[in-house]
Amino acid sequence: MSARLTILLGEASSSYLRDIFRVLFGNGLGQAIGLASLPFLSRIFSPRDFAVQNLFIQFVGFASVILTWRYEFLIALPEKEEHARALERFVLFSAAIGVAVGTPVVWVLRKELAGLLGESELASYLPIAVASASLLSIAVALQNLTQRHQNYRLSSLSEVISKAGYVLVAFIGGWLVDGPWGLLMATAGGAILKIALLWTEQKPNSRPTPSVSSGAILDVVFLYRKLAGSISLSHVLMALTAAIPSIFIAHTFGNEVLGQFALVATTLFLPSALLGNSLGQVYFQRAAAAWTKGESFQGLWSRTTQWLLVTGGPTYLITWVLAGRLYPLVFGAKWSSAGAYATMLVPAAFFSFLTSPLDRGSLVVGAWKYVLAWHMFRTFSTGALVLMAENLEWTIERFLMGLSIQMSICYLIDFWAGNRFALRHPPRGRLETSER
Repeated sequence: MSARLTILLGEASSSYLRDIFRVLFGNGLGQAIGLASLPFLSRIFSPRDFAVQNLFIQFVGFASVILTWRYEFLIALPEKEEHARALERFVLFSAAIGVAVGTPVVWVLRKELAGLLGESELASYLPIAVASASLLSIAVALQNLTQRHQNYRLSSLSEVISKAGYVLVAFIGGWLVDGPWGLLMATAGGAILKIALLWTEQKPNSRPTPSVSSGAILDVVFLYRKLAGSISLSHVLMALTAAIPSIFIAHTFGNEVLGQFALVATTLFLPSALLGNSLGQVYFQRAAAAWTKGESFQGLWSRTTQWLLVTGGPTYLITWVLAGRLYPLVFGAKWSSAGAYATMLVPAAFFSFLTSPLDRGSLVVGAWKYVLAWHMFRTFSTGALVLMAENLEWTIERFLMGLSIQMSICYLIDFWAGNRFALRHPPRGRLETSER
């Protein structure tokens, strides 16, 4: 593994490689804990409970964007520590105000919102979604601040603690209360434990905390408004893209089918999420370093692609062959439909695995218009597929086959664009990435 990473990343300092391993280890162990718990959770909770959780998480995703406008993702960018702290304070303030204002609003509109999402049972749970979204945003802000201070050990440990907290809360909730309460509270539970751990990094004894005035906060927020707007709009489109199929399945085929689909989405695309958060960070740093030197990062793109093909190709081929048998065997007999659905979605999962670590090349070259255009195309093509399925009265199997093809096309477009970005050379006199 070490030799492969060295080949992949080129010459690097031992401390840098150590940080890479910490990120990979933390994310990997956290995801392993989640995967190991699923065979047990799938026997405690019903497919309907997983369906409710799927729709709940979609709503939490929308709420997170609205509450903090994704400024938590920008904390690593400022050159000055006080500017990073200003962004952190803004996120904390926005999250607190969001809970105070948003929770009563959602409570009043809970039945209407649940109807839009296609599940009336959600009306009982939506008011806690705003608090869950706030906690997730705060956790991301603190983790980015921790990584800014190069404390990757603590950052990786927070991933493990968060996932362990998620599983623990889900088990306790499932034991104490009937229905999906345990699954829904698990999101907030994991975030709370992550925040508690990362807050130790804020201790004045370990690192002086610069004073931040309200004026400084407003100045930094204004400085990064365009970048935050681009990220926020992209995240809204991502949330829409994820929500559209779930809402359609809930309305058309019922929550039993949605629960089966939700389990597949959770497990089949997990390697993409893991690699996107781990190898993607490494690829982004190396590509940005080459770009600031006036060089293309085509060689890095090629080496990374080769590694992904060698690793992902056999893995997803085996998954495609065995998914129909594995899902009922691992998760229980009631999940047999999930195995059939997974077989149909394997191609999309593979192309997601191939492109997720490479999609940050657009950020390196500052191609913000492409980022938004691609997300818009993906969202509208997903909506068009749903309209086609509804008008032609497709079965769930035909819809999932169409969804797999549509997602694969989107990922292949992004793969091609990533290669084109890697071939670029920075304009003379402008070697930094956009808006820095």
